[in-house]
Amino acid sequence: MKRNILVVLLLIVTTLAQAQFTVETHEGDPIVQGQTVFFNVVTYPEASLDFYVFNQGTEPINMKVEFVSAVNTDGSGMEICFGECYTGTIPGTSYPIDDVVVIQPGSSQTSNGDHFYNSDPGNGTDALEYAFRFYMVDAGGNEVGDDLTFNYVYDPLLGVNDVNILEASIFPTVTYSDVNVESKDAVAVSIYDVQGRLIKQTKLEAGTNTLNLSDLRSMIYLVQLTDEAGRKKTIKIVKR
Repeated sequence: MKRNILVVLLLIVTTLAQAQFTVETHEGDPIVQGQTVFFNVVTYPEASLDFYVFNQGTEPINMKVEFVSAVNTDGSGMEICFGECYTGTIPGTSYPIDDVVVIQPGSSQTSNGDHFYNSDPGNGTDALEYAFRFYMVDAGGNEVGDDLTFNYVYDPLLGVNDVNILEASIFPTVTYSDVNVESKDAVAVSIYDVQGRLIKQTKLEAGTNTLNLSDLRSMIYLVQLTDEAGRKKTIKIVKR
């Protein structure tokens, strides 16, 4: 009997740990593990990174976001809105403070204005780098499951054409086997599952290339394309 109880408890813990979430911008672009989002302005709303967190599981999840670190800034110019809005934020602090954002299965958070926004212009030369981490907690406030870390960078020296733009596309985005990757430049291809785990990597030359996905399981994937200049584009695809 004790062994059976232990097995049940292990199954419960495993189920909790496997509850997952994804993060997208308001435009529907996925934010994946390790991604860096660049801005070259500090005006609102141009410099606001608006986001939704989606619960991919079958049970409600409790979410928080940690302000992990800041480079070339004390962080006080960063506004974080997740359930509640906070200004004068401090690295090492998780938000919302003394609370969580509860997200129901198959849904995103109920607030529509959640965002990260930097208003600090810095010294006009050096880039300001912020690291953030989304994570889940249980009813006792203990962290569970996987997290998602990404970077928000304000670089005043970036040209308009350098910010977040990689001219590339993938078609079709729903496939049983192959997809076509079209890019003006050579790109590195990284394929992640919705949990942010790296599944496959390859490199493609400029032009139109065929990418065979027949070896992947049927599920949703995030394909991140990166050129030699470090510009990225992430596209969601469905493998049937």
